[in-house]
Amino acid sequence: HAQTIFVFPPSHKVLRARLLNRAQDDTETIEKRLSTTFVELSHYQEFDYLVVNDDFNVALNELKQIVHGNGQAFHRDQRLPQLHNLLTDLELT
Repeated sequence: HAQTIFVFPPSHKVLRARLLNRAQDDTETIEKRLSTTFVELSHYQEFDYLVVNDDFNVALNELKQIVHGNGQAFHRDQRLPQLHNLLTDLELT
């Protein structure tokens, strides 16, 4: 049985800043990507585990724990209450 992991951006503002700071795309392309991203983010409930990529090392550690079978704290059902503010920011509630 495959375990699925959804990696969230820490906020709408940070996601936009990361895309802009990459300086790979023009504003129109970034807006299109953001719009697509939010459609994709709306499927988070279909995944087994939820990780927030705010701090790379923390997110990496969480992913390692999940892969090694020690990620119960990051299971969707356990994580949703912790992610309430993020989900509200991303307009997913």
